[in-house]
Amino acid sequence: MDNQRGKNDGELNWLAGIVEGEGSIGVNFGQYKSSITFFPHVMLGNSDLSMMEEALRILHSYGVSGHIAHRNHARSKLLMHHLQLTGMKRVAAFLDLLLPFMRTTNKRTDAVLAREFIQSRLSREKYHGYTKREIEIFSELRARHGRPPIIFLRDLMPSPESIASFRVKIKSSPSRKLRNQLL
Repeated sequence: MDNQRGKNDGELNWLAGIVEGEGSIGVNFGQYKSSITFFPHVMLGNSDLSMMEEALRILHSYGVSGHIAHRNHARSKLLMHHLQLTGMKRVAAFLDLLLPFMRTTNKRTDAVLAREFIQSRLSREKYHGYTKREIEIFSELRARHGRPPIIFLRDLMPSPESIASFRVKIKSSPSRKLRNQLL
């Protein structure tokens, strides 16, 4: 192993340790109008700005972009710095770079699940719905961090047959006011 390779491995070991100690890896969701979008994310948070800047410098040296956001911590009023990466390709590049250096079971499992989600999404055409496995990965990552499950509206929706039957019953109902309220 030459000196340059050892230096790079040292930086990546350091960064993997920071991610395992201070970071979060997962799949988040956002809602726009009536659709839900899942997106992978990585976030490192610390009150030491120089640590976040060094982590970002290392990532930039490997062609991985991100940004640092600054927020006051709600309880302590301490200024916190958050290195954030979102998006399929950016998070995939981050995970490909750091997975070989990650050692702890919890964060490594999060990283492997997030990478599986990304590989599944990138292997399919854009704007297709989510597979059952992609939703399972999202749900598993939420459960691993003690977050409540997300209930998807389509899981609560009745079948098309029962909706048609319901509409027929309403249209034949004698109460016009009730019919207008429900339709």
